[in-house]
Amino acid sequence: MTRKSLFGKYNTLLDESIQIFLSLVVSSIALFLGLNWKMALICFILGIFIDIDHLLNGIIARVCRIKNYKFDMHYGSKGHTIKLFHGIDVSLIFFLISYFVTHNFLFSSFIFINLVVHELWDFLVYPHSRKELFLFSRMKNKFNPGVRKKGVGLFFDVNSEKY
Repeated sequence: MTRKSLFGKYNTLLDESIQIFLSLVVSSIALFLGLNWKMALICFILGIFIDIDHLLNGIIARVCRIKNYKFDMHYGSKGHTIKLFHGIDVSLIFFLISYFVTHNFLFSSFIFINLVVHELWDFLVYPHSRKELFLFSRMKNKFNPGVRKKGVGLFFDVNSEKY
């Protein structure tokens, strides 16, 4: 018996729309808890613009001499997880920088939460391993693809063999 995914075939527009929705929810909660609207807006925007790092992947792949890297919007980059702004450790760095700049714990915390929610959504959608939730462990592994079978394909029809 084959389990059906919630949304069927992978759709970039739907995936990114869900990312925007999740960022909006986190930022709205921050606003409700007392964050001013400008900081809530910054939190929201960071939750979306974290994906700007995808534009750097090809350059980084060349610098790191990853020969089998191939950019493909449908299945990612043959499983390589370069994305420099993604990772729970990177989210912590964003938290620390924002806290030292603003001295606003609520703002910094919601930046961290928003970035981690983004990372966790990516983890649920794409078939990478737990260690790929951290930039430093991905770098140590030279951004090589990870394999995870459980939980893959819950939302979209994406599996480790196609990725």
